[in-house]
Amino acid sequence: MNVFDRTALARDRSAYALEQANRAIKCAATLIELSDREREILCPALLEPISCLETELAETLVSLGASVLITDVLPSGENIGAWRDQIAGPLIIAVLRNRDAGAAPHVDSFSDDDLIVCQFDRHTVSLQQALCKAEHIRAQRDPVLCGPAVYRSEHPAGKSVAVIGAGIVSLISALEFARAGYAVDIFEKSPDPRGRPDWTSMGCTHGGEGVRMFSLTECDNYHERTGTTGRELHQFINTGLDNMGWGLGEENRFDAGDLTWKAEFRDVPIFLADHYNEDIFALNHESYRLWRDMMEAEPSLFEDAMLTEGLLRICRTEAYHHKQLQRQKHVRTFVRELDRADLVEAYPALETGCANGEIHGGIEVEGFTLDIHRFVRNVLDAAQRLGITFHWSTPVEEILYSGGAVSGIRVDGASRRADPSYDRGGAAL
Repeated sequence: MNVFDRTALARDRSAYALEQANRAIKCAATLIELSDREREILCPALLEPISCLETELAETLVSLGASVLITDVLPSGENIGAWRDQIAGPLIIAVLRNRDAGAAPHVDSFSDDDLIVCQFDRHTVSLQQALCKAEHIRAQRDPVLCGPAVYRSEHPAGKSVAVIGAGIVSLISALEFARAGYAVDIFEKSPDPRGRPDWTSMGCTHGGEGVRMFSLTECDNYHERTGTTGRELHQFINTGLDNMGWGLGEENRFDAGDLTWKAEFRDVPIFLADHYNEDIFALNHESYRLWRDMMEAEPSLFEDAMLTEGLLRICRTEAYHHKQLQRQKHVRTFVRELDRADLVEAYPALETGCANGEIHGGIEVEGFTLDIHRFVRNVLDAAQRLGITFHWSTPVEEILYSGGAVSGIRVDGASRRADPSYDRGGAAL
C-alpha cells in the first residue's frame, strides 16, 4: 500500500545550520493533508512533491539526505534502522497526530544519541512549527555548534590564554580572562591603534571614524520576510544596488561558490527567518544588559568616550513610522513617540526637515553611541595595567590542534601553547 504518497522534501536552510554548522538540514514530511496556509508558505518554492512505497521509505530518505522526518505514520523499526545506518545523526522523527484519526499510532517521545522521536497534536502544531522545532532540536544536538569545552578553574594559576585579534570583542574577553587570573597574550596583525596608523590597515574596530552605535534592532538577518510566497521569494537578492537590492551584476560574474551561497541564502523559509530574527533580538538584549553592567562597574572605561544614551529613529513617511513603532515595541526598546512639533522642540537641528515635510516623525529608543577609538584606548590602558601582553603587527600563521581541540598557535615559525585559545570573534575555537 502506498501510504507515503504525500511525502515531500523541504529544504530547511535554517539560520543555525547555515551560519554555525555550515550545512542545510533536509526534512522529509509525510502528511495526509496540508492546510491551505502550509501550501501557500511551503509550496512550490520549498516543497518538491514525491511519492514512495512504505518499503522504499528508508531508501528515499537516504537518497534525499534527510535528517528529519515529519509524519503522521511512524515508520517501521526496519525503516528507521536502515535510515540510521546511512545518515549521520541525530535523526529526528516528529509525529503529527490527528485527534480524530483512530488509526494513528500512539508514540511516546524519546531520544538517544542518534534518534529523537517526538509527537505533536496536528490541530495545534502546524507543519511550519514542526519544522522550526526540528531545526532547533537538530542544532542543539549538533556537536559542531558546541565546540571544544573552554577550560574552567577556580584556581587558574599557571594557565594562559592566547587571544587572536585585538578587536572590541577580543579585548573585552581578554579583560575577563585577566581578572580571572589568567596570563593573557593578544596577537594582532595590525599596529597599535594608539599610534594613529593609517586607518586602512586596521580592522572594523579601529578603522574609519570613531562613532559607533549599539541598537537592539540593528542586527537583522536580512532574509526576506515580507510574506511573499512561491517562487517570487527573495527577489531583492537579484535586484541591483541602485534599487535597494543586493545585486552586483550579471550572474556570469560569479563562481560556483558564490552561486551556492546565493541559493542557500535565498532558500531560507520566511518562518525560519522570522524565528532566527527573534533569536538575534534575544541575544542583543543580553548583550545590552552586559554593556549596562560594565558602564556601572567600570565607568573609567567610558571616560571621554563621548558616551550618549538613547537613540532617535527618524521616519520620513507615516507608513514607515507606523512600521517602526510596531517593531520597536515588539523588541521592547520603545521609549517615546514624537510628532514633528516634539522633534523640533527636542532636536532643533531637524526643524527644516520637519517644516518641508521630509520628516514625518520620530521614535526614541533604548541604545547608546560612543567614540569606539577613545573607548578602546581606555580598554587598552586597562588591559596593560592588568598585565596583558600585546603583540602588535604579529599575524598568527596557524592554529594548532590536538585530538580535535585547539592546543596552541604558530607565530613567526614558532609554536606557542595556550589553554584555551580565542579567535577574533571571541568564540572558542
